[in-house]
Amino acid sequence: MGIVSSIGNTIETFWGNLMQGNNGLKKITRFDTKEYKSKLAGEITDFDPTLFMNQKSLFKYDRIQLFAIGAAHMAWENAGLDQSSYHSDELGVVLGSTYGYIDSVSSFYIESLKEGPAYVSPIAFANTVMNAPSGKIAIEFKITGLSSTIATGCTSGLDAIRYSCDVIKSGKCKAILVGAGSVLSEALFMGFYHSNCLSKNDENTKEFCAPFDENSNGFVLGEGAGILVLEELESAQKRGAYILAEIREFGDNFVTGNSGDINHIIESQSFVMKTAIEKSGLQPEQVSCISSNANSSKVRDSMEAAAILKTFGNHTEQVPLVTIKSAIGECLDASSIMQSIAGVCSMQINIVPCEYRLNNSASVRPIQNSINSNREINSVLINSFSYYGKNTAMVVEKYHES
Repeated sequence: MGIVSSIGNTIETFWGNLMQGNNGLKKITRFDTKEYKSKLAGEITDFDPTLFMNQKSLFKYDRIQLFAIGAAHMAWENAGLDQSSYHSDELGVVLGSTYGYIDSVSSFYIESLKEGPAYVSPIAFANTVMNAPSGKIAIEFKITGLSSTIATGCTSGLDAIRYSCDVIKSGKCKAILVGAGSVLSEALFMGFYHSNCLSKNDENTKEFCAPFDENSNGFVLGEGAGILVLEELESAQKRGAYILAEIREFGDNFVTGNSGDINHIIESQSFVMKTAIEKSGLQPEQVSCISSNANSSKVRDSMEAAAILKTFGNHTEQVPLVTIKSAIGECLDASSIMQSIAGVCSMQINIVPCEYRLNNSASVRPIQNSINSNREINSVLINSFSYYGKNTAMVVEKYHES
């Protein structure tokens, strides 16, 4: 696994900050926010790309590519891979990226309008396409088997993992660098701000990010990238890889018809959770932990709370509910990959970093927030729900040698 985030640019730092209850939300420095009532973001200010690539080549890459390639290098090294591990056409790259290229697109066209098309770098134009980050990773690691981009909004990370599983099952690839990335840009910030999605400071409210808090007034954006090395089991065993976890099953659905019907959305979210759990051969009470999609959006958080209650019923209060977006913000495409990484870390040491529970009224109240909870963690349910009606859930389990 590899990660670039506002709370750490290594797995160890990321997990350590989650354990300590630290968050990476701070005042935005990437652009001027004086015209906005929202000032905070999970902005990354300490990432050094020269740890992974030559200083002279940095001009070729945009921000999301630097994040993704950095995370890919970490995952590649963490997995013990080298160029002799697999033939290049046995390897693939699948990256979830719906919003990441918006930063390059807006920068390119602003520069074009200011200076004229003849003065804009052709290299900058190459970065305005959605699939540029996955392509750059493939070039970096000499991967020729597959290079693909998944763009399904906030569920892109989990959908990229599912697609990668299908590719490996088909025999086309034996190992895939799979993940997602997102970057903080003013264009993206403006879109969510004017849609009244972001938490704001005004006469009646204070800007903060607290999923499931009844006083929440919107979410805070974040950025970063996470990459996993996904392998066929026999291939991983053959090369002596240390296996961190096993992807068990997925549930996914797209809300059709009246997508504004809250009950319809709750049914869809519950359906994908139940499907992932049942296809994994588990009962709801056997799920060790839920990694929630909740991001401090009051309406959407309440819908997920209702869906969890519908799925787990009487067992709801026995299942820890983790909300890492309180630490990293809403990282869009990258969020579910970061949730997955946190879930795997939990299973490695049997600790839930932040615990939440539901009460009988289906509203959510925090319990022991930022206090580590020791328990046996054998399985984690990852929830990822898009604003566009796409809902995906994944069960990941602790790996046991047979």
